[in-house]
Amino acid sequence: MKEIEIVQYTAISGLVMYFDCVNYRTPHQHREFEMMWIIDNPIRITCGGESFIAEKGEITILNPGLVHEFYAKEGCTFLCIQVRPELWGLSSHLTETRFDSRLLSRSFTPEEMQELRELLTKAAAAYYSREEGCELYAISRMGDVFCRLLKKLPHHRMTLRESADLEKRSALIDRMLSYVDEHYAEKIRLTDFAEQEALSMSYLSHIIKETLNQGFRSYVETVRLNAASEMMLDMDRKLLDICYSAGFSDYRYFSSAFKKRFKMTPEAYRNTVSVRRSDDHMLRSLHSTEKFLTEKETKELLGFLALENEKAKTSNK
Repeated sequence: MKEIEIVQYTAISGLVMYFDCVNYRTPHQHREFEMMWIIDNPIRITCGGESFIAEKGEITILNPGLVHEFYAKEGCTFLCIQVRPELWGLSSHLTETRFDSRLLSRSFTPEEMQELRELLTKAAAAYYSREEGCELYAISRMGDVFCRLLKKLPHHRMTLRESADLEKRSALIDRMLSYVDEHYAEKIRLTDFAEQEALSMSYLSHIIKETLNQGFRSYVETVRLNAASEMMLDMDRKLLDICYSAGFSDYRYFSSAFKKRFKMTPEAYRNTVSVRRSDDHMLRSLHSTEKFLTEKETKELLGFLALENEKAKTSNK
Protein backbone atom coordinates (compact mmCIF):
# COMPACT_ATOMS: atom_id res chain seq x y z
CA MET A 1 0.00 0.00 0.00
CA LYS A 2 1.45 3.34 -1.00
CA GLU A 3 1.67 6.06 1.60
CA ILE A 4 -0.09 9.35 0.86
CA GLU A 5 2.36 11.89 -0.51
CA ILE A 6 2.87 14.86 1.79
CA VAL A 7 3.94 18.19 0.33
CA GLN A 8 7.16 19.18 2.08
CA TYR A 9 7.92 22.89 2.40
CA THR A 10 11.42 22.30 3.74
CA ALA A 11 13.30 19.41 2.17
CA ILE A 12 14.93 17.56 5.04
CA SER A 13 15.95 14.01 4.27
CA GLY A 14 14.64 11.82 7.06
CA LEU A 15 12.18 14.31 8.60
CA VAL A 16 8.59 15.08 7.60
CA MET A 17 6.23 17.33 9.60
CA TYR A 18 2.63 18.23 8.79
CA PHE A 19 -0.78 18.89 10.34
CA ASP A 20 -3.53 16.41 9.55
CA CYS A 21 -7.21 16.20 10.46
CA VAL A 22 -8.29 12.55 10.46
CA ASN A 23 -11.61 10.80 10.82
CA TYR A 24 -10.34 7.37 9.88
CA ARG A 25 -7.26 5.67 8.51
CA THR A 26 -7.03 1.95 7.79
CA PRO A 27 -4.10 -0.09 9.16
CA HIS A 28 -0.80 1.12 7.72
CA GLN A 29 2.88 1.24 8.64
CA HIS A 30 5.98 3.40 8.16
CA ARG A 31 9.71 2.86 8.21
CA GLU A 32 10.02 5.96 10.39
CA PHE A 33 9.26 6.75 14.01
CA GLU A 34 5.93 8.57 13.99
CA MET A 35 5.09 11.11 16.67
CA MET A 36 1.64 12.68 17.01
CA TRP A 37 0.80 15.75 19.07
CA ILE A 38 -2.99 15.82 19.52
CA ILE A 39 -4.25 19.38 19.00
CA ASP A 40 -7.99 19.06 19.56
CA ASN A 41 -10.35 16.07 19.60
CA PRO A 42 -9.37 12.64 20.96
CA ILE A 43 -8.32 9.86 18.60
CA ARG A 44 -8.39 6.08 19.02
CA ILE A 45 -5.15 4.40 17.96
CA THR A 46 -5.05 0.65 17.47
CA CYS A 47 -1.65 -1.01 17.20
CA GLY A 48 0.47 -3.81 18.55
CA GLY A 49 -2.50 -5.74 19.92
CA GLU A 50 -3.85 -2.81 21.93
CA SER A 51 -6.27 0.06 21.42
CA PHE A 52 -6.05 3.33 23.35
CA ILE A 53 -7.35 6.90 23.31
CA ALA A 54 -4.97 9.85 22.90
CA GLU A 55 -6.57 12.98 24.34
CA LYS A 56 -5.95 16.66 23.52
CA GLY A 57 -2.40 17.66 24.42
CA GLU A 58 -1.09 14.08 24.43
CA ILE A 59 2.00 13.15 22.44
CA THR A 60 2.34 9.62 21.12
CA ILE A 61 5.17 7.73 19.49
CA LEU A 62 4.85 4.71 17.18
CA ASN A 63 7.81 2.55 16.25
CA PRO A 64 8.97 1.86 12.68
CA GLY A 65 7.22 -1.15 11.18
CA LEU A 66 4.33 -1.01 13.68
CA VAL A 67 1.00 -1.34 11.87
CA HIS A 68 -1.49 1.18 13.27
CA GLU A 69 -5.05 2.36 12.64
CA PHE A 70 -6.75 5.68 13.47
CA TYR A 71 -10.37 6.52 14.29
CA ALA A 72 -11.71 9.89 15.50
CA LYS A 73 -15.47 10.32 15.56
CA GLU A 74 -15.33 14.13 15.53
CA GLY A 75 -12.16 14.39 13.46
CA CYS A 76 -8.80 14.82 15.19
CA THR A 77 -6.23 17.46 14.24
CA PHE A 78 -2.66 16.57 15.12
CA LEU A 79 0.90 17.48 14.29
CA CYS A 80 2.51 14.46 12.66
CA ILE A 81 6.29 14.06 12.79
CA GLN A 82 7.91 11.21 10.88
CA VAL A 83 11.57 10.68 11.73
CA ARG A 84 13.92 8.21 10.10
CA PRO A 85 16.37 6.67 12.60
CA GLU A 86 19.24 7.77 10.34
CA LEU A 87 18.33 11.48 10.61
CA TRP A 88 21.29 12.23 12.91
CA GLY A 89 23.65 9.67 11.42
CA LEU A 90 23.24 7.37 14.41
CA SER A 91 21.70 4.45 12.57
CA SER A 92 23.69 1.89 14.55
CA HIS A 93 21.75 2.90 17.68
CA LEU A 94 18.33 4.29 16.77
CA THR A 95 17.66 1.84 13.94
CA GLU A 96 17.43 -0.98 16.48
CA THR A 97 15.71 1.08 19.21
CA ARG A 98 12.04 0.43 19.97
CA PHE A 99 10.04 2.38 22.55
CA ASP A 100 7.88 0.25 24.87
CA SER A 101 5.30 2.94 25.68
CA ARG A 102 3.05 4.78 23.20
CA LEU A 103 1.74 7.62 25.40
CA LEU A 104 4.40 10.04 26.60
CA SER A 105 2.25 11.38 29.45
CA ARG A 106 2.74 8.05 31.24
CA SER A 107 6.46 8.76 31.63
CA PHE A 108 6.74 12.57 31.55
CA THR A 109 5.46 15.08 34.13
CA PRO A 110 2.99 17.79 32.97
CA GLU A 111 5.86 20.31 33.00
CA GLU A 112 8.05 18.01 30.90
CA MET A 113 5.17 17.42 28.47
CA GLN A 114 4.83 21.18 28.01
CA GLU A 115 8.56 21.45 27.30
CA LEU A 116 8.18 18.78 24.60
CA ARG A 117 5.29 20.68 23.01
CA GLU A 118 7.43 23.82 22.92
CA LEU A 119 10.26 21.92 21.21
CA LEU A 120 7.87 20.43 18.65
CA THR A 121 6.37 23.86 17.95
CA LYS A 122 9.83 25.34 17.35
CA ALA A 123 10.88 22.41 15.17
CA ALA A 124 7.72 22.68 13.06
CA ALA A 125 8.05 26.46 12.73
CA ALA A 126 11.60 25.99 11.45
CA TYR A 127 10.49 23.18 9.15
CA TYR A 128 7.97 25.52 7.49
CA SER A 129 10.40 28.44 7.41
CA ARG A 130 12.42 29.41 4.36
CA GLU A 131 15.15 31.12 6.32
CA GLU A 132 18.75 30.02 5.94
CA GLY A 133 19.69 27.38 8.47
CA CYS A 134 16.09 26.43 9.30
CA GLU A 135 16.79 22.77 8.45
CA LEU A 136 19.60 22.58 11.02
CA TYR A 137 17.40 24.21 13.66
CA ALA A 138 14.51 21.78 13.03
CA ILE A 139 16.85 18.76 13.19
CA SER A 140 18.47 20.10 16.35
CA ARG A 141 15.13 20.56 18.14
CA MET A 142 14.04 17.05 17.15
CA GLY A 143 17.39 15.77 18.43
CA ASP A 144 16.58 17.35 21.79
CA VAL A 145 13.17 15.64 21.75
CA PHE A 146 14.64 12.19 21.07
CA CYS A 147 17.33 12.66 23.73
CA ARG A 148 14.54 13.21 26.25
CA LEU A 149 12.63 10.19 24.96
CA LEU A 150 15.68 7.97 25.38
CA LYS A 151 16.21 9.25 28.93
CA LYS A 152 12.61 8.97 30.16
CA LEU A 153 10.67 6.54 27.95
CA PRO A 154 11.04 2.76 28.45
CA HIS A 155 12.75 1.24 25.43
CA HIS A 156 14.86 -1.68 24.26
CA ARG A 157 17.16 -2.57 21.39
CA MET A 158 16.25 -5.31 18.94
CA THR A 159 18.62 -8.12 18.16
CA LEU A 160 19.75 -8.67 14.57
CA ARG A 161 17.36 -11.61 14.31
CA GLU A 162 14.42 -9.59 15.64
CA SER A 163 15.23 -6.81 13.18
CA ALA A 164 15.36 -9.26 10.26
CA ASP A 165 12.07 -10.89 11.32
CA LEU A 166 10.39 -7.47 11.56
CA GLU A 167 11.62 -6.50 8.10
CA LYS A 168 10.31 -9.78 6.68
CA ARG A 169 6.93 -9.39 8.37
CA SER A 170 6.58 -5.74 7.31
CA ALA A 171 7.25 -6.68 3.68
CA LEU A 172 4.65 -9.47 3.88
CA ILE A 173 2.02 -7.11 5.31
CA ASP A 174 2.79 -4.53 2.61
CA ARG A 175 2.20 -7.18 -0.06
CA MET A 176 -1.04 -8.26 1.59
CA LEU A 177 -2.34 -4.68 1.77
CA SER A 178 -1.46 -4.15 -1.89
CA TYR A 179 -3.15 -7.45 -2.79
CA VAL A 180 -6.39 -6.28 -1.14
CA ASP A 181 -6.17 -2.91 -2.92
CA GLU A 182 -5.94 -4.67 -6.26
CA HIS A 183 -8.61 -7.32 -5.70
CA TYR A 184 -11.15 -6.02 -3.13
CA ALA A 185 -13.81 -5.59 -5.84
CA GLU A 186 -13.46 -9.26 -6.79
CA LYS A 187 -14.17 -12.50 -4.94
CA ILE A 188 -11.04 -12.24 -2.84
CA ARG A 189 -9.84 -15.12 -0.66
CA LEU A 190 -6.98 -15.43 1.77
CA THR A 191 -6.23 -18.88 0.36
CA ASP A 192 -5.25 -17.31 -2.96
CA PHE A 193 -2.82 -14.92 -1.30
CA ALA A 194 -1.45 -17.75 0.84
CA GLU A 195 -0.75 -19.80 -2.30
CA GLN A 196 0.90 -16.78 -3.92
CA GLU A 197 3.19 -16.42 -0.88
CA ALA A 198 3.70 -20.18 -0.45
CA LEU A 199 2.57 -19.88 3.17
CA SER A 200 0.13 -21.92 5.22
CA MET A 201 -3.31 -20.47 5.95
CA SER A 202 -2.87 -20.89 9.70
CA TYR A 203 0.46 -19.01 9.74
CA LEU A 204 -0.79 -16.21 7.50
CA SER A 205 -4.04 -15.81 9.45
CA HIS A 206 -2.06 -15.56 12.67
CA ILE A 207 0.31 -12.94 11.27
CA ILE A 208 -2.54 -10.80 9.91
CA LYS A 209 -4.58 -11.00 13.10
CA GLU A 210 -1.58 -10.21 15.28
CA THR A 211 -0.36 -7.34 13.09
CA LEU A 212 -3.63 -5.69 11.99
CA ASN A 213 -5.61 -6.47 15.15
CA GLN A 214 -8.33 -7.89 12.93
CA GLY A 215 -8.86 -10.80 10.56
CA PHE A 216 -8.43 -10.81 6.79
CA ARG A 217 -12.19 -10.78 6.07
CA SER A 218 -12.73 -7.87 8.42
CA TYR A 219 -9.98 -5.83 6.78
CA VAL A 220 -11.28 -6.54 3.26
CA GLU A 221 -14.76 -5.46 4.32
CA THR A 222 -13.38 -2.21 5.75
CA VAL A 223 -11.66 -1.40 2.45
CA ARG A 224 -14.85 -2.25 0.52
CA LEU A 225 -16.97 0.00 2.74
CA ASN A 226 -14.49 2.86 2.36
CA ALA A 227 -14.57 2.34 -1.41
CA ALA A 228 -18.38 2.45 -1.36
CA SER A 229 -18.44 5.67 0.69
CA GLU A 230 -16.04 7.26 -1.80
CA MET A 231 -18.18 6.17 -4.75
CA MET A 232 -21.20 7.85 -3.14
CA LEU A 233 -19.63 11.22 -3.93
CA ASP A 234 -20.81 10.54 -7.48
CA MET A 235 -24.48 11.40 -7.03
CA ASP A 236 -25.40 9.86 -10.41
CA ARG A 237 -24.38 6.34 -9.38
CA LYS A 238 -27.08 4.05 -8.03
CA LEU A 239 -26.48 2.50 -4.60
CA LEU A 240 -26.98 -1.01 -5.97
CA ASP A 241 -24.27 -0.40 -8.57
CA ILE A 242 -21.97 0.96 -5.83
CA CYS A 243 -22.64 -2.12 -3.72
CA TYR A 244 -21.52 -4.48 -6.49
CA SER A 245 -18.61 -2.28 -7.61
CA ALA A 246 -17.23 -2.26 -4.06
CA GLY A 247 -17.12 -6.07 -4.00
CA PHE A 248 -20.38 -6.92 -2.20
CA SER A 249 -22.73 -9.48 -3.75
CA ASP A 250 -25.78 -8.89 -1.55
CA TYR A 251 -27.33 -5.45 -0.99
CA ARG A 252 -28.97 -6.34 2.32
CA TYR A 253 -25.65 -7.49 3.77
CA PHE A 254 -23.93 -4.38 2.34
CA SER A 255 -26.56 -2.10 3.91
CA SER A 256 -26.23 -3.83 7.28
CA ALA A 257 -22.41 -3.71 7.24
CA PHE A 258 -22.46 -0.07 6.09
CA LYS A 259 -24.80 0.93 8.91
CA LYS A 260 -22.60 -0.85 11.44
CA ARG A 261 -19.51 0.94 10.13
CA PHE A 262 -20.89 4.45 9.54
CA LYS A 263 -23.81 4.45 12.04
CA MET A 264 -26.30 5.17 9.24
CA THR A 265 -27.79 3.46 6.19
CA PRO A 266 -26.27 3.97 2.72
CA GLU A 267 -29.34 6.05 1.81
CA ALA A 268 -28.88 8.35 4.81
CA TYR A 269 -25.15 8.63 4.14
CA ARG A 270 -25.83 9.58 0.51
CA ASN A 271 -28.07 12.39 1.75
CA THR A 272 -25.40 13.72 4.12
CA VAL A 273 -22.87 13.64 1.28
CA SER A 274 -25.12 15.78 -0.91
CA VAL A 275 -25.52 18.34 1.91
CA ARG A 276 -21.81 18.49 2.81
CA ARG A 277 -20.51 18.34 -0.73
CA SER A 278 -20.08 22.08 -1.31
CA ASP A 279 -17.99 22.89 1.77
CA ASP A 280 -16.45 19.53 2.69
CA HIS A 281 -12.73 19.50 1.94
CA MET A 282 -11.98 16.10 3.44
CA LEU A 283 -9.91 13.74 1.30
CA ARG A 284 -11.63 10.37 0.95
CA SER A 285 -9.91 7.27 -0.36
CA LEU A 286 -9.86 3.52 0.12
CA HIS A 287 -7.80 4.02 3.25
CA SER A 288 -8.70 7.30 4.84
CA THR A 289 -10.96 10.25 5.46
CA GLU A 290 -8.68 13.15 6.30
CA LYS A 291 -7.65 16.70 5.48
CA PHE A 292 -4.08 17.99 5.32
CA LEU A 293 -3.72 21.60 6.40
CA THR A 294 -2.40 24.04 3.81
CA GLU A 295 0.82 25.97 4.34
CA LYS A 296 -1.19 29.06 5.33
CA GLU A 297 -3.36 27.11 7.78
CA THR A 298 -0.25 25.42 9.18
CA LYS A 299 1.55 28.69 9.87
CA GLU A 300 -1.55 30.18 11.48
CA LEU A 301 -1.93 27.14 13.74
CA LEU A 302 1.78 27.24 14.65
CA GLY A 303 1.39 30.89 15.61
CA PHE A 304 -1.55 30.01 17.84
CA LEU A 305 0.36 27.12 19.45
CA ALA A 306 3.36 29.37 20.12
CA LEU A 307 1.06 31.82 21.97
CA GLU A 308 -0.46 28.94 23.95
CA ASN A 309 3.01 27.79 24.92
CA GLU A 310 3.87 31.28 26.19
CA LYS A 311 0.67 31.39 28.24
CA ALA A 312 1.49 27.99 29.76
CA LYS A 313 5.02 29.11 30.57
CA THR A 314 3.74 32.29 32.26
CA SER A 315 1.12 30.44 34.31
CA ASN A 316 3.75 27.97 35.58
CA LYS A 317 6.00 30.71 36.95
